[in-house]
Amino acid sequence: MVGWFEAFVGGFASRFPRVESRRQMRWYIRGLLSEAERRNGWTLAEVVGEAGPERM
Repeated sequence: MVGWFEAFVGGFASRFPRVESRRQMRWYIRGLLSEAERRNGWTLAEVVGEAGPERM
């Protein structure tokens, strides 16, 4: 899973000039592609291990 995912996000990672923004974008997309039943800020944060939905 990691190879295709990194290739996918690598295609538009240059749109996020800061390291923190790129990291957050990866986490957000990983949450969207997860098998979580619902996809909202809280569930996406839980999937990627964040304490709250603020960054999602």
